[in-house]
Amino acid sequence: MGVWLPAVAGADLWDNEFDREAHEEFAGASAAFLFNPVDEIYGVGIGAGTWLTGTPVFGDYFVQLFSNGLEDAPYSALGMTIRLMPHWKLAPFAGAGGSYNQVLDGSSDEDEAGDVVVNDTDLSARGLSYWGGHVEAGLRWSLSGPVRLLEIAGRYIWSSNDGDVDTWVLLIGTGAGW
Repeated sequence: MGVWLPAVAGADLWDNEFDREAHEEFAGASAAFLFNPVDEIYGVGIGAGTWLTGTPVFGDYFVQLFSNGLEDAPYSALGMTIRLMPHWKLAPFAGAGGSYNQVLDGSSDEDEAGDVVVNDTDLSARGLSYWGGHVEAGLRWSLSGPVRLLEIAGRYIWSSNDGDVDTWVLLIGTGAGW
């Protein structure tokens, strides 16, 4: 008597017969400015979006370059955000995601950073690469001309680094149908 595994029932999803493109709809490229003048965070990013066909589920892969005043270092980021966003001309959205943020200047090794405490705040993890998680909410306006969209969003970011380095940024973005 053989052992039947429930995973076998879904095996056809992983063979060469599954056409993922039949379930995805390319949404195009986008670009965004991100900033937080309080913590002196400024940067730019580009992304590529995809809709799950017939759903309000939207995914966006992104690459960013930014300067983080909290950590006094420049970073590059590679990440993804999943949003719930209706296909309306003016659509509110909420999403969550994560990224890896590579420091471009400073120490990438925690052992080299040393212990730094200023005014009872532990700064030893500042200037190190980190994993970040984020939640966001905003509004997207879809257009029909050469500029395909305008959006504004607020994003709260949690850092895997120790210390008080969680922050928020405001994103202003556009897409040009590239």
